[in-house]
Parts: sequence; structure tokens; C-alpha cells
Amino acid sequence: MNNKLKSLNYHFRRILFEQFAIPKVRKMDISKMILKKYLPKNPVTIDCGAHNGADSERLFKVLGGTIHSFEPVDDLYLKLKRRASVNEGMFCYQIALSDTNGESEFYISEGESDGSSSLLPPLLHLKDHPRTLFQKKIVVKTKMLDT
Repeated sequence: MNNKLKSLNYHFRRILFEQFAIPKVRKMDISKMILKKYLPKNPVTIDCGAHNGADSERLFKVLGGTIHSFEPVDDLYLKLKRRASVNEGMFCYQIALSDTNGESEFYISEGESDGSSSLLPPLLHLKDHPRTLFQKKIVVKTKMLDT
């Protein structure tokens, strides 16, 4: 991020704190706060590929309503489940959302990022993030969202 954007981000967070008494606004929460004004009260949010649940938890705290989080990877799902257990409006599912119901190979990301796993084979991602590795595949349950 260039210096002008960093400065703008800093000033935006400071204004939120000083003018609206919103404490400790993180960069990641700013877009969620902006999003909130366009959503109905108590929205239903879907977090596909919820990873460890950190973003789901932030969505829940900023937007309220109900969060449905999907994460098929065992160890990440356990972390997501722990976060959901203390947030009444968070629900988690150990499946991958897909265009089919059943099972599919799932590419596990490791190395620089464990948050890039996917049903799709990594192609362009490897160009942007060459230190993220995809050496392992697992089979995961898949469901269509409307199922």
C-alpha cells in the first residue's frame, strides 16, 4: 500500500474513533462497517471458506444478524467451531460449498498461507503467491448452497 493510502486509512480510522466513538477500528473492519449501511437490520451472511473463523467473528460483531460459515478443513473447522460457540448468531458447517452435492478433491494450501485452499486447482494464485504451496489434497464433502 502506498503512503497516501496508508495515510488515508489512518485518518479514516481516527475519524471513526473520534467522531463516532468506534474504538480500535482495524483496517479489515472498515469495509464491513461501510457494508453495514447497505444491508438490512440483522442480515444473514454467508462466509464461504471461513478459515479459522476470525473474519466470520468480525462480520458478526460489525454486522450483527446471523452468520453461516463453511470450512471443510479439519483443523481450521475446529478453530471456527470454537469461535462460533461463544457467538450465538454464528453457525458453522464442515463442508465445501460447490455446484454439486457429494465429495470432491480439495487442494490444501500451506507455506506462506493456509487460507487459500480450494476445490479448484491453484493456477494464477501461484503466480501472485509463489511461497504458498499446494502439495496435499484431501477429499471433502460438498453441498450446493440451496441444498
